[in-house]
Amino acid sequence: TDPVAIADANNDCTIAADGLDIFGLDTFFGTDAWLTPSDECFWGGVTCRNSSGCLDRIEFESDGLAGTMPLELQNLTDLRFIILEEGATGGTIPSEYGTFPRLHILDLNFNSFTGSVPVELYNTPFLLQLDLNDNFFSGTIATEIGSVQFLQFVQLEANQFIGTVPSEVGSLASLRKYR
Repeated sequence: TDPVAIADANNDCTIAADGLDIFGLDTFFGTDAWLTPSDECFWGGVTCRNSSGCLDRIEFESDGLAGTMPLELQNLTDLRFIILEEGATGGTIPSEYGTFPRLHILDLNFNSFTGSVPVELYNTPFLLQLDLNDNFFSGTIATEIGSVQFLQFVQLEANQFIGTVPSEVGSLASLRKYR
């Protein structure tokens, strides 16, 4: 609650952009430090849609973000992008993340995630990109991956998976890249 500390934290926050996203929706990025007494839409690394004010994107890339994926993210039902590339985030992906009704991109590459990829993720109806390379995921790639109707980009290499690529991947009509 110290105004000087808040101002200093906001000055240190350098993520800034706004305009149309890849789908042509008008969005804006916040530039305030997290947990400051401003609306969450003004926090750095967060994007909200101008039309609704709903949280649309969480994006931290190459900034050392650490910790685990909070279960509470599942409550952000309008979230379309979770991009946490090249950080120090780890632990497992909560199976509840398969309930995101609008998630388009899950990009967690170059982190320290472990465990298996939750089968529930393949219930995400509008998932376009699943980018999980360069982590420590293990187990097999579930056959349910073939049920993600709009999946265009899958990147899973440099993990600890066993087995082969499920043949169901061949049924992904929109798939453009699988590594």
